[in-house]
Amino acid sequence: MDLIQCMRVFVALTDAGSFTTTAEQLRLSAPQVSRAVTWLENHLGTRLLNRTTRSMALTEAGEQYRIRTREILHALDASEREAKGSVLHPRGRLRVHCSASLANHFVIPLAAQFQARYNNVSVDLTLAPKMPDLIRDGYDVALVAMDSLRSSDLIAISVGRMDSILCAAPAYIAEHGLPQVPAALEQHRCLQLVAPAYEDRIWKFESETGCEIVTLDPAFTVDVGASLAIAVKAGMGIGLLPHFVVADDLQSGALVRVLPRYRLNSIEVFLVYASRRYLDAKIRAWIDFMKTQLRLALSASSPRETASPRLRHSARDLTETS
Repeated sequence: MDLIQCMRVFVALTDAGSFTTTAEQLRLSAPQVSRAVTWLENHLGTRLLNRTTRSMALTEAGEQYRIRTREILHALDASEREAKGSVLHPRGRLRVHCSASLANHFVIPLAAQFQARYNNVSVDLTLAPKMPDLIRDGYDVALVAMDSLRSSDLIAISVGRMDSILCAAPAYIAEHGLPQVPAALEQHRCLQLVAPAYEDRIWKFESETGCEIVTLDPAFTVDVGASLAIAVKAGMGIGLLPHFVVADDLQSGALVRVLPRYRLNSIEVFLVYASRRYLDAKIRAWIDFMKTQLRLALSASSPRETASPRLRHSARDLTETS
């Protein structure tokens, strides 16, 4: 028999004081109530009730067991209510994994909005370029940017794409010249962002005439987009970066776009989590919020044209002076 069910029958019986009344309350038969108590006594190896056909009384062991059992059942019921409530009401600690670039530009500002709406949810955000094992490492959700998601048992929702562009500092272009075709990059110092979204030592360029592949021997590598942007602005070489990382620097003229007529990596961004079944309310709330808000933010961050008039002018000037 089920131990917890027998414990419930025993406590109900001691409260009601009658096998018949207990049976009616629990929608059982009187023999079923009697068998539950007998099973419990056999399980414990002690008598809990002294009973005759007309009366019953708790033994000393039975009195102590009733007190402890009532506490256990109250705690169990509270645990069930709490667990069921977690499916209905967002609360508790949410563990999220994301790359630093995505987090700094999109996720952290959106997390502030999320917590303003769901103030009973605490967010633990871990920043690292590679996605962890969600189950083994105890994460609820990961935000992943890559060209394609490998097959797995995880649930993945695409929330948009982010474009990548090639750029350099004006001082670097002034000294080394502005490459006009991908093959010319072999004569330049190239800087590599090490991330799942980018192939190692390979840049792919698409144009109306087809696809060109440049194999790199990077002069500098780093695994955070903002750090690579610093290196590019310092004149260390030409780097491939997500557009949103360098948008402000392109607008201000601190960076110049290189080979603007070519399309490079368009990277998909996914929300990844373990299961749809019995999904915790805080996870569901985060996913629903990010599906809408992150998609809008990514769309708004996409470049509207290959290069702004200011940037085209800068590139022309640099070409003429190199």
